[in-house]
Amino acid sequence: MSGNSTLVCAASVASASSHGLHPYFSALRSKSSSQDKTVLVALAWIQGFRTSHREHLQLTDDDLMNLPLDWIPAKWEKAIFPDGRSTRLLHRRYFELCVFDQVMRELSSGDLYVEGSDRFDDFRVHQVSEEVFERELPHYCDIVRLPTDGKSFIRTLWDSLSNRAIERMRVVLGEQVGSGRSSRIGNVRWYSR
Repeated sequence: MSGNSTLVCAASVASASSHGLHPYFSALRSKSSSQDKTVLVALAWIQGFRTSHREHLQLTDDDLMNLPLDWIPAKWEKAIFPDGRSTRLLHRRYFELCVFDQVMRELSSGDLYVEGSDRFDDFRVHQVSEEVFERELPHYCDIVRLPTDGKSFIRTLWDSLSNRAIERMRVVLGEQVGSGRSSRIGNVRWYSR
């Protein structure tokens, strides 16, 4: 399955299971590992409707001011706002699924964590040892075409990022960038190392 057919299938499963997920998310003390609290705000908002049986919710001005929606992936947009965002009509179950999906992704990436979860599993156990790292580093660097020593790595990274910045500035400003040790675009001048 792909695209919208996956969402339709997910919604039918969600009607039975999303009410079952609410108690788990209520019990977990989820925290953000960064300053971005967007998904936690959305999660708290949907918790307020956990006993609701309404399929659609009309967003109020207060909802629009306090509920961040710009993080919603494009594949979910049409399902969550069936008549478009401007109508403010939100399909509750699809929004719940979208939030739960995003929570799952952020827990997997480490952007969210469950407070106290380190008591059950130590993330350091899953890291490679220093010995394995040193042994495998040359092979990995050969595959990704990066130098193995720190100074060369930093120089390569610096050059790559500088070249990308120059190219991007050329596109944005539509000007030629000088070559050599210093470059200028418009009023901006920078020096290569």
